[in-house]
Amino acid sequence: MKTTRATVLLLMLMSLAHARAKDIPGLMPVDVYLSCEKAGFETMKSLGGATKSWDCTRAGIGVIQTVSARSGSSLSVTTVEATAIFVGGIPSVMAQEATELLSWVSTLPYTDARPEKARQWVQDNIAKGGQISINGVIFKIEVTPKSRTLRLFVND
Repeated sequence: MKTTRATVLLLMLMSLAHARAKDIPGLMPVDVYLSCEKAGFETMKSLGGATKSWDCTRAGIGVIQTVSARSGSSLSVTTVEATAIFVGGIPSVMAQEATELLSWVSTLPYTDARPEKARQWVQDNIAKGGQISINGVIFKIEVTPKSRTLRLFVND
């Protein structure tokens, strides 16, 4: 396969962009995927290439739950994303499952984490969305009619 200059440039830019992303201090991939597996999630790991990923999935009652961690190293985590996708069922049950998932993910252990503050913030903001920084880690909730997503990351 012939590599073009454009391909090389694109790969270099992607690598540079990822190199700028900061790790969530003290959070390791095993903290994410092992917690997921203990909670009944199935995990798929992709450890080749510049970006490592751990994608965990579980079906709930009317909700598909996913938790993903990304990094440039198998020893750190740059981002965590938890999503509850509503696929049908009783709205109050779906909302409860989404709240439980995002609240649980908000308590992942990182350096100087404040799990109770994070959990309470998620519970207070899961319906409307929003963003907060807790000891340097950004928690961002995105809301759509069919899903709720929580992202954890560190600003560059």
